[in-house]
Amino acid sequence: PVLGPGATAYMGATVRDSVLEAFPLAKADALVRGVSSAEAGLTRIKEVATKRHLKTLNHIGRVTAVPGDASKPKLGISNAEYAVLASELDLIVHAAGKADHLMGYQAMVNDNVLSTLEVLRLASEQKVKAVVNIGSTNMWLSFSNKEKNDEVIKEDVDLDALSTGLFNGYSQSKWVSEQLCLRASKRGVPVITVRPGVLGGNARSKYVPNEDSFMWRMFVGCQQLGYVPNLSSSAMTETPADWFSEIFGKLISSPRTWKSNYHVFHIRNERPVEMDTMPTLAGHTRPKAVSHDAWVDAFNKEASNPHSTNLLTPLRHFVAKGELAHLPHFDQSRTKEVLGDAWSECPPYQFDFAL
Repeated sequence: PVLGPGATAYMGATVRDSVLEAFPLAKADALVRGVSSAEAGLTRIKEVATKRHLKTLNHIGRVTAVPGDASKPKLGISNAEYAVLASELDLIVHAAGKADHLMGYQAMVNDNVLSTLEVLRLASEQKVKAVVNIGSTNMWLSFSNKEKNDEVIKEDVDLDALSTGLFNGYSQSKWVSEQLCLRASKRGVPVITVRPGVLGGNARSKYVPNEDSFMWRMFVGCQQLGYVPNLSSSAMTETPADWFSEIFGKLISSPRTWKSNYHVFHIRNERPVEMDTMPTLAGHTRPKAVSHDAWVDAFNKEASNPHSTNLLTPLRHFVAKGELAHLPHFDQSRTKEVLGDAWSECPPYQFDFAL
């Protein structure tokens, strides 16, 4: 049996889809927050899977919803339910958490740090269980008015070098979460962390957007605004959910992964997408390409409107300064080494919108 906290969020639903495909005989217990019954939890899982065209629907007979909360003691479930999970589980895939770049560390600690502690505690109860922790490449997110594109982060990077250079509360909470996993690993719990890029819609089938991703907000925001920056500032990366699900499933189901003594793996699309090359949404005209400064001026005017419905307006604190969001390149050598011939390169987006 496999437990998946964070079962209905964009990442959690993608990960569960991957687990069900990679382990065709496994039962999947899905921890669902904010529901009062297993039936209500399963209904939500089905709704998410239907909206996103997920393969979970093909395996729904192997899915059990568990109402709970990963940030609460014993996952917010009864002692009896907890004891059953502790004795039966073989693998925990920890995708629960909150991704918000506007909140401070204290607002993120329950969802991103305490949930990791609870998962690791469960992994140590009654019998040792393997743990896959979903990390984040956004620990290296920075903003600058200069272009930077030559930095490369390796999978064995020393996280201690980041301890005083983290951008915001989200980055800090994910850093602490990874450190907890490293400590548990040293104490005998088999733990790996997979750092994906920010997930987006499928590359090879219907593109159902991750409405919280910066690329989606940038894309729709530019269409709403009528302008798009024409420089590399409009180039974004997003990792297709279907490709990530495929590679992730191969990685966590391969014995080579668990025998490798590697603690961290990257799965990220390194191919940038430029806003002015994306298709036009229905009901909008193609935005005009302008200089970055001109685009920032147009956005500031829009964001100053208290009734603005532009998807970028909630992020005006970052965008309005005219600074560019930067992420370095992420080396994926370990992932490729472990997978060998099973590795496949990320396909380009087709942007078959399902809206």
